[in-house]
Amino acid sequence: FDVLGWSRSQKTIDNVGCFHGADGLTPFLNQSEMLVCLLPLTAETENILNGETFAALPMGSFLINAGRGAHLVEEDLLAALESGRIAGAALDVFRTEPLPKDHPFWSHPKISVTPHVAALVNIPTATAAIADTIRRIRSGQALIDLAERSRGY
Repeated sequence: FDVLGWSRSQKTIDNVGCFHGADGLTPFLNQSEMLVCLLPLTAETENILNGETFAALPMGSFLINAGRGAHLVEEDLLAALESGRIAGAALDVFRTEPLPKDHPFWSHPKISVTPHVAALVNIPTATAAIADTIRRIRSGQALIDLAERSRGY
């Protein structure tokens, strides 16, 4: 299958159709039969999974949200599932965690709920990364993989 990606800034990735910026979002969505959201939560991405986004997807698309719960407008997803615009959803993150026992997502036949475990920590690699960070701090070396606070993540 074709793999597409969307981000705020332009990227070039081998074998991936890359879209970027506000002007690239709708063309990206128009071609996405399976939408996987892994975005960071920022003021710009809060509520990005909404009725307008779902309307831009092909009829019968699927949604996976393993990013942040605040990306999703829950009522809009329920409406998109009801209309058939979205055929199904796998949700790992929620606005309220743990997901309340009476929440409609639990019993919805087109929604699979997972307990915020989409990214498990690999202890050996996590330990090595922490040790490397400590070594870099102690030796005065530049740190890697820093959050870009000006971008919100």
